[in-house]
Amino acid sequence: MRDYKKIFRKFCLRAVCALLLAFVFCFCSTTLAGYLRPRITTSYVLAADEKGGEYIYKTTGILDYAGRLCDIVLGGSFTNSAALSAVSGNFSFDEEHQSYIEDMPLAPDKNGQPVIEKTVSSGGGVAINNETSYNVDAKGISTSPAFKLEKGGPHVLIVHSHATESYTPTEKYNFRHSSLDRTTDKKYNMVRIGEELKSELEKKGVECIHLTDLFDYPEYNNSYSRSCAAVEAAIAKNPQIKIVLDLHRDSIINSEGTKTKVTTTINGEKVAQVMLVVGTDELGLKHDGWQTNLRFASHLQKLLLKEEENFARPINLRTSRFNGHTAPGAVIIEVGTGGNTIEEAISSVKYIANALEKLVKSYE
Repeated sequence: MRDYKKIFRKFCLRAVCALLLAFVFCFCSTTLAGYLRPRITTSYVLAADEKGGEYIYKTTGILDYAGRLCDIVLGGSFTNSAALSAVSGNFSFDEEHQSYIEDMPLAPDKNGQPVIEKTVSSGGGVAINNETSYNVDAKGISTSPAFKLEKGGPHVLIVHSHATESYTPTEKYNFRHSSLDRTTDKKYNMVRIGEELKSELEKKGVECIHLTDLFDYPEYNNSYSRSCAAVEAAIAKNPQIKIVLDLHRDSIINSEGTKTKVTTTINGEKVAQVMLVVGTDELGLKHDGWQTNLRFASHLQKLLLKEEENFARPINLRTSRFNGHTAPGAVIIEVGTGGNTIEEAISSVKYIANALEKLVKSYE
């Protein structure tokens, strides 16, 4: 007589092993990661186009939960295609060309690839793309200051957890970068955008500190941990800092591998759209103040939209903490995508600075 219990146990064991192998293969294979990433990225980033006004947009599903686990393992963002590619590709840098070169071709020197151009609308009001299980009311966020700033500066700290993120080269800014739109050259990566923002803020009398370290070089893993230590050290020396801006650029790629850039026009000038990202404690890391981060982001969002009604994409509320615990005004600002040009990103900076100046003054 056949032992069905034994057969069932063997079946379950084999099924578990198969699932584990599939999981490891999916998240270690650059090819499969490249196939899955666009379907996850575009599904939540571009869906905001179809809605307007103040709303909560939420995504769920098996890939969402797998992504949360991946957030913990990789210390980054599953829906950030460049981040996942970087980790799964186990890349290295070439010091001479200042580019990632292992197992991935260098991108063309000039903008020779087609790019989809899109404007993602937030409906002119505070819109939250909620990827968490928390219930958040976009309309119910208080208009009063999320915190108060002490007299005397600096109040603002600019940092880049993924400093090597870059943009699509142009004839004016014709630099060498990787196929993941990354470079260690600070004239062309997020450090350049941070320098531009610091300059614009200081012109307006807003004193700030800019950390220019490449926290994702030469190792990508644990880049947020390294930037966190630097932020905490800077705040220890300057306890009046309450606003921490982690500048990134997003990555939107469709199923055919074509990049999407996000733009709008302000005063006749084409600029890269921006997106605020707020982390939470849903993955288990302590972050009691994420609601304060979100209130701060909502106030900044309103001021960004006063610059132009489509300047800011919906706020992205995430399960990962993203160093939001370091300050009550700690947020990520995604300036455009890898499909945008540096010119478009730099053009955005002065309008970001306009909104930040007003916000700082209202919090003093």
